Amino acid sequence: MNRPPSTEAHGGRSTPAVGAGKRLAALLGGAFLLIVAGVVFRIAPILRKGPPPPSRFDMTFAAVPVDEIVHAGMPKDALKALVMPPLLTAAELDSINRLPRRKYVLPADRVIGVALPGAARAYPARLLNWHEIVNDTLAGVPIAVTYNPLSGGVVVFDRRVGEETLLFGVSGLLYNSNLLMFDRRKEGGRSESLWSQLAARAVTGPAAREGDTLVVLGAALCTWEAWHALFPESTVIDGPEKMKKLYTNMPYTTYFDSKRLRFPASPLPPEDTMPYKTPLLSVRTADGERVFTVESIAKRAGGDGTWDFDPNDGDGVTFVAGGSPPWAAAFSTETRLPLPSVYSFWFARFAFHPGTKVE
Repeated sequence: MNRPPSTEAHGGRSTPAVGAGKRLAALLGGAFLLIVAGVVFRIAPILRKGPPPPSRFDMTFAAVPVDEIVHAGMPKDALKALVMPPLLTAAELDSINRLPRRKYVLPADRVIGVALPGAARAYPARLLNWHEIVNDTLAGVPIAVTYNPLSGGVVVFDRRVGEETLLFGVSGLLYNSNLLMFDRRKEGGRSESLWSQLAARAVTGPAAREGDTLVVLGAALCTWEAWHALFPESTVIDGPEKMKKLYTNMPYTTYFDSKRLRFPASPLPPEDTMPYKTPLLSVRTADGERVFTVESIAKRAGGDGTWDFDPNDGDGVTFVAGGSPPWAAAFSTETRLPLPSVYSFWFARFAFHPGTKVE
């Protein structure tokens, strides 16, 4: 795993300046507090059910039962998806982390790593807690990096569907306790379709009528330290300056530590299998999809942190794992790039695929 691709140039996208004057910080302080209060107010209903806002989406041509689509307690766009965020080099990130009270992404922090031929980029999980979707372009490919803490869902998509390149937002709706994205349209409202993250397809609206699906791309949920070791030239996305302090808060810690679900999912796995929130990694190989618990991969990887797995067709998979709690990622043994992968909790995987065999 020591042949990372070179990283593309910033392509005209800015890298933020390091540091700011005390006077400017004082002037912005009051505005920042108002912004933080507003975002916290919007995200709080996810963790405690509140009165549902009205839905303005087209629910026709539904591919799932409409009465099982529920409100997360917040309106459309309450969590702002990012679009082409600014980038940091690893050196710039190190410089920020050396500043007092400006730690951004530390070595043990989880990131969603994406690498395509010629480019690699990291998307910090602490940032995605507050945005859930990043619309980006990497190595010329329009991608959507998505993270849904409620279901443990991590999936990276190609944003191209047919001749269109879609721009996704957070709908404020859930299906099987999982993120429903929407494709942003100039006309808004009922011209926009809902898309299921873990089903990778449109579930209501015009796109559901066409049976549109999304292509899943390679992704690795791992630590920044591990990702940087594999791809030293990787860039890292940077969030809006006004939200930097917010990224240090971890709003889902209590939820992760609890056995309870906040929103419905059906069917649920038998209680005598494994805990509902057991993290899984599903990897697509040439001979089909294989599903593993992250913990089982870490055990097989052992002390050196790697496990070479050969499916029946001989197209090798190299798993890299480590950490406590453990993380794991799947790479092509040949190309050294992340394989198309889907991360989720056990209950969410079972709700979408009841016949799943976990290895």
